[in-house]
Amino acid sequence: MTPCPIDMIFFSSEILNSFGLLLDIAGAILILLYSTSLKVSENGQEIIKEEFDPEKETMEEFKKRELRLIVKYNSRTKLGIGLLISGFSLQLLSNWSERILNFLLSL
Repeated sequence: MTPCPIDMIFFSSEILNSFGLLLDIAGAILILLYSTSLKVSENGQEIIKEEFDPEKETMEEFKKRELRLIVKYNSRTKLGIGLLISGFSLQLLSNWSERILNFLLSL
């Protein structure tokens, strides 16, 4: 059985490796942007680097907004870690993609 050109495009080691590298870059950017924006207070709580302005909002509104931002930043940092893991996995898979494709086509 001869390999189909479409299969070779999707399982090309260069394509998988490049896509993995793009995921790694995107994950690193997310981690850089969102994990460095948080700081930890003296009592161990995460806080956003923003100041409280009593003229604009109450302390309760500020704390709610800050909590929403912390959840958002933590979730985007976790997404960045997931992208890094996925990217490295694709790069690892790219080393074996031709062997896997040849095995599947021989079945």
